[in-house]
Amino acid sequence: MQVITGRKIIRNFSSLAISSALDRTLRFVAYSYLARVLGAEAFGMNSFAYTTFIFFSGIANFGMRTLGSREIATHRDEVKRYASNILTMRLVLSVVAFAAMQIFAGVLEQRAEARLLSLIYGASVFFSLQTVDWILMGLEEMQFVGWAIALNGVLNCGLLLTLVSGPEHLLRVAVIESGVNAAVTVALFLIALRAIGGVRIAFEAKLWRYLWQNTVPLGFSLLLFRLFATAPVFIIGALEPDSAVGIFRAGNMIPNFLLYVALAFADTLLPVISRFFIADRERLPKIILSAFRAMAAVGVPIAVGGVFLARPLVALVFGEAYVDGAGVFQLMIFSSIFVYPGIVLRHALPACHRQRLYLKVMILRTGMLVALCVALVPLMGMIGAGVAFLLAEVSGFLLSSHYYHQHIHRIRVLHSTWKALVSGVVMAVVLGLLGDPTTPSSMLGVGSVSVLCYGLVFTFVLKGISTREIQFLRNMLLGRGRVSSY
Repeated sequence: MQVITGRKIIRNFSSLAISSALDRTLRFVAYSYLARVLGAEAFGMNSFAYTTFIFFSGIANFGMRTLGSREIATHRDEVKRYASNILTMRLVLSVVAFAAMQIFAGVLEQRAEARLLSLIYGASVFFSLQTVDWILMGLEEMQFVGWAIALNGVLNCGLLLTLVSGPEHLLRVAVIESGVNAAVTVALFLIALRAIGGVRIAFEAKLWRYLWQNTVPLGFSLLLFRLFATAPVFIIGALEPDSAVGIFRAGNMIPNFLLYVALAFADTLLPVISRFFIADRERLPKIILSAFRAMAAVGVPIAVGGVFLARPLVALVFGEAYVDGAGVFQLMIFSSIFVYPGIVLRHALPACHRQRLYLKVMILRTGMLVALCVALVPLMGMIGAGVAFLLAEVSGFLLSSHYYHQHIHRIRVLHSTWKALVSGVVMAVVLGLLGDPTTPSSMLGVGSVSVLCYGLVFTFVLKGISTREIQFLRNMLLGRGRVSSY
């Protein structure tokens, strides 16, 4: 039975991880293409509308996805009842989110084309995978969710690359993305209906009260997360021309794509930390320290390489029209030094039953980002948003470290990261000596040589992380029964 369960967990995780990685990669390819063919102004208008959808879809979700999968998993004998009530609540929240999104767009956007973009993207509040995927996740049939995510990415990328060729196709972008969302969501909904035997519109006051009380903290945490991701675009869009929004998005797209790696790793680590917090607290600090050091070792070369190669990399991926976004790229990629190891400590807080402390960290990060964007964007433009992002991430790292040190286990941050930092300095010197690359092949060569130097210094000269320690961490993530200490 345990073997079957273990295989199912691995299958479910693999389905979601692989499909999500494919979807994000294809979206990155599609948006890089759109940045070139639409131009900075049209790309900025699309970015603002899509970002508005991302935030307001958080109101439609409001923690219902997490809550729904949990309730389906724990009430298998009442799946229809819970699915019907939660879907009805989700429908009500979607109406509220759609209306709020249109009011927001109506206040900030005076152009008919921009309002039409908001209207088209707003339809995805009702028809997105997160509207129904929680049913199959609760039933532990995540392979269907994985296929839907992958199909969504493939169709979006294929259609955008095929049917969009210039700024005159701006509205077509929104129609394609919303249309694909709707088609894939309907297909997934039909699969879910077949699995549970049907749903209906349902309002059970007592159950709704229970669901609402449980989803409120999840919902506010989700909105804080969405606000952190969208606030810079909103503020730049309100104060700067559309082209500035497009250039800013081009500047932060690659750092955000790379930061997803850190988030995916932390999400994988969270259940491991939770399990050992209950079952084996003595070994828990070793797991977290290994993950912290490993993520620092990854974050430093990304930060150093990104700072030195920002301008040619932005020009290569998005075109010369977006090179002004290199400064944003540098500020955001430099934050990897703090984000990669810091995300381990931040995720350790809720995993060790310190949810309130985690919420305080999120409130500080988001509040600081918004306040600094409001103060700095009028003075420094999009660079001000990059500075705000970096300072917000540093503050979140410091507070997470403080709470972890105070409530879970003492951690010496500099002692755990100095080898990676010293290796990063060596890498920076190498990059400085090699000079700025001017072609894709020279960029690949410069990047490869600098990373190789970093790896040699960190691994063999400073002995930053041992093979046994890597094996220890890998075994923890794979959930293997017996793992020796290092």
